[in-house]
Amino acid sequence: MASQRPRRRAAAAAPAVDQAAQPAKEQEEKGKKRSAQTAKAAEESAPRRAKAEQPDTLLAQLEALRPDLAAKWKEAESDLIFTREEIDDATGVTVAKLLAHNTTLTDFCLSYNQLGDEAYKALAEALKTNTTLQDLTLRKNQLGDEAVKALAEA
Repeated sequence: MASQRPRRRAAAAAPAVDQAAQPAKEQEEKGKKRSAQTAKAAEESAPRRAKAEQPDTLLAQLEALRPDLAAKWKEAESDLIFTREEIDDATGVTVAKLLAHNTTLTDFCLSYNQLGDEAYKALAEALKTNTTLQDLTLRKNQLGDEAVKALAEA
């Protein structure tokens, strides 16, 4: 019986050496697995992002954020006035993305709101694709340096 104890200890000691190397291998395998999962998620989310940029989806987002503005948007023909509507940055981004797809508005007023840099950047991107808008009024918003630069480049 005394001879069995050392063997058990020796057998137990040998895997301990392997176990020290095993966490590094496991971490490496987990890292590879996470990278593959991240790549797969990115591939799967691309169609969702594209769908999220569709006018119907954007209008639904605006309805969820501000039903009153969504109703005005739907009724607008060539002029749209969103003055003193307390539009924040998140709503402004959605409105800007809608503007990118719009082909009827020629005059759009967003004066006296709380638009910030993110909304202005989205507006700048919208102006790059919208070919019908002739007049965009942005008085009395939170126009920062980044926003000015983005709009100037549009």
